[in-house]
Amino acid sequence: FGGALIFFAVYLLMLFVVSADLLFPIAACLAGVAAAVLAYPSSGHIKERVMAWQNPFSCIEKEGYQIAQSLFAIGNGDWFGTGLYDGMPKTIPVVKSDFVFAAIAEELGVIFAALILCVYINCIIWMLRMALDRREPFYFAVSTGAAALFGVQVFLNIGGVIKLIPSTGVTLSFISYG
Repeated sequence: FGGALIFFAVYLLMLFVVSADLLFPIAACLAGVAAAVLAYPSSGHIKERVMAWQNPFSCIEKEGYQIAQSLFAIGNGDWFGTGLYDGMPKTIPVVKSDFVFAAIAEELGVIFAALILCVYINCIIWMLRMALDRREPFYFAVSTGAAALFGVQVFLNIGGVIKLIPSTGVTLSFISYG
């Protein structure tokens, strides 16, 4: 579902950039919300992710284990981290792909993790700046789509790791092996 969410968000952003009309993205957003509401009761996987997001500590034995361990790792890292190989990031399931940001925050600290986030934001700004320099509409749209794809993927991963949004299983660009 994470990949579908990425493509849908990029589609909405591209639709807005190309058409410059808010009607299409708003209608598509409403349709997406309706689809999510309809998909929620029929998918056990989505129910588990939402339940783990709402209160991971109430279901820490099963559904909330991954996000709870992620939050423990980030909290354990404090500002400057525990040091390389001094933390316990292997207690987080799927740490090498989905939750690598929590491992970085634990071993290198929250300050380093925030600096990585600043690098990602700088890359997105740089990509959008390149898109604005394109003269042809096609290349402008492609550049904007690449920036949107990158930004949405970073948001979904880091947002899921820090419990801002439900975890989507999306990897972190240029850091995860995915």
